[in-house]
Amino acid sequence: MSRTLWSVVFVLFCIHIPLCCASLKKQTNEWTEKYIYNEHDGLLIPHEDLQLIANLCYVSFQRSHFTLEAQACALKTLSSVWNGWQNIAQTRLTPAKQTPHTISEKEKNFLKTFWNLHGKQQKSAKAYAYAVDAIVDTEMLRTTIASTAVSVMRSQARSIVAQALVDVKKLLGDLFFTSQKKGILAEKALNLLDHLKTYIPQLAVYSFSEADTISTYASEDGWKALYTIQDVGVKTWEAIENARAEFYRSRYNSVVDIIKKNKLPKSCFEILFYEDGAIIYNKKPTYLPSCL
Repeated sequence: MSRTLWSVVFVLFCIHIPLCCASLKKQTNEWTEKYIYNEHDGLLIPHEDLQLIANLCYVSFQRSHFTLEAQACALKTLSSVWNGWQNIAQTRLTPAKQTPHTISEKEKNFLKTFWNLHGKQQKSAKAYAYAVDAIVDTEMLRTTIASTAVSVMRSQARSIVAQALVDVKKLLGDLFFTSQKKGILAEKALNLLDHLKTYIPQLAVYSFSEADTISTYASEDGWKALYTIQDVGVKTWEAIENARAEFYRSRYNSVVDIIKKNKLPKSCFEILFYEDGAIIYNKKPTYLPSCL
C-alpha cells in the first residue's frame, strides 16, 4: 500500500470527535426553558405538540443510531467476505496451498447481522423522513412556539454536525475534501478497466500460474485502496452521526422528563411515525422508551 494510504489509515485511528457534555446539556436546558417548559410559566405548549416533538427527537436519534450500527457492521461484513473470496481465489489453482485468512464463526454471522441492521436503518430513515414531512414541512404542530422550538432545534443540530465535519477535516488535513486533491481518490480506487488491460496480456505472455499470481497482488492492492476509502467515509459519518445522536438523545430525554413531571396523558408516549408513513390509531399503540 502506498505511503499516502498508510498515512490515511494512521489518521483513521486518531479520529475521535468528543462532545462537550456540559455544553450540550446547557444548550438543551436553555432550549427547553424557552420553548417547552419552565418553572415560572409551566408548560408552554399543548401536550399534542409535545408528543410530536418527542416523536421527532426519537426518530432523529434512531436514524443516527442505526446508521452508525449498520455502517460499522457493513464494513466488517465487506472485509470478511473479501477474506473469504481471497481464500477461494488463492487456493483454486493450488488446492493444497494454505488459505491466507481464517474466518471465525463470529465473522460468518456478520452477514446475517448486517441485513438485520440494514433493515432497521432503512426503516428508521423512512420513519424520520415521514416525521419531518408531517411536523416540519406540512406544519402539523398546533402552536407557533412549538414550530419555533423545532426550527431552532434543527438549526442547532445542523451547527453541531457542521462542527463535527470541520473537526474531521482538520484531522484529515483536508485530504479528502479539497478540490485540488480529488484526484487522489481516483488514482487509488480500484479501476477495473486498467486491471483488465494489465491482466489479459499477462495471460498471453506469462504462464497462467504467473499471471494469476500477478492478478492476486493487483487485486489486493485495489482492495486495500477501496477499503481505505470506505473506512474514511465511515469514520467521517461516525463523527457526524455520533454528534447528531447525542444531540437528539439530550433533547429527547429532556422532553420525556417534562412529560413525566407534568403527569401528561399516556398518549404523549405513543409512537406516531413508522416506515410506511402512517400515523396508526386503529391498532394497539406502541410507546416511546422512558429514556435513550
